[in-house]
Amino acid sequence: ASVVTLVGLPLTLIRLWQTKKIVDETVQKLRSNQLMVVLPQLRSTEIALDKAVRDGDLDSSIALTSAWRSSANRLRALLPRDSASTELADLLRTSVTLAADAKRKLVALKAAPSDQIERTTRAFRKSAATIADEADVWETKMATQPEGNTK
Repeated sequence: ASVVTLVGLPLTLIRLWQTKKIVDETVQKLRSNQLMVVLPQLRSTEIALDKAVRDGDLDSSIALTSAWRSSANRLRALLPRDSASTELADLLRTSVTLAADAKRKLVALKAAPSDQIERTTRAFRKSAATIADEADVWETKMATQPEGNTK
């Protein structure tokens, strides 16, 4: 083995390790930034859905149920894979299922008085409220912790 190989291989390995570390840090920062967008979206969607249900607005209830499912799925995909996130991921999964069921039932309603909309979306909205509260906690944690640290 030549001297160049003996010196070059360790230097190459060090550079590869440094590059991997930089890439991992960048991915974590991107994930944190995306979380900081999705978390407030969940809260505002939950608030708007409650208003649409109170107003008996079927079209908005359907649209906001779909928006919730999309944001909840995005949040679930962005959560770190650790034990601290498991409970929220489970809540999100359940909420997405409830939202899909509520949307299907809402679409099936012809002329929906507001009490039918309220009954149809009750379980899902309860789940959404719980997750929105948890999202507030996550958002606060992320805003007060050093970048990239979500534990």
